Amino acid sequence: MKIRTIIVTLSLLLVGSNIFWLYRTVDSAVTRSYMEQELYELNGSNTQAIGMLKEALAGKTKQNVQAMAAKFTDLQPFEKDGCLWFGWYGFKFSKSEIFVDIAPTQESQNKPVCEPDL
Repeated sequence: MKIRTIIVTLSLLLVGSNIFWLYRTVDSAVTRSYMEQELYELNGSNTQAIGMLKEALAGKTKQNVQAMAAKFTDLQPFEKDGCLWFGWYGFKFSKSEIFVDIAPTQESQNKPVCEPDL
């Protein structure tokens, strides 16, 4: 009788732990799927926003861009690699301080926008 109770108890614990691990695996797969979709949407919206910013800032002066960018971040701007950085975006200007291009912190292009003019 005692052995039978132990066998039944261990069997129930084994089944319970297997159900727990199955639940965890399914939950992780669903969570990963949602994360991948969210990253896909964020990357797409970032690409769209950069394209729209390039159009909107065309011909603007460095002072105009600084004034606009300062409204949307509390981070201090700094210059590095030939760009003026506001938050996560680098703004490239010509020698006459007219907007030329924009670069996110993670550039997906072959040629980086922000590099020193040599």
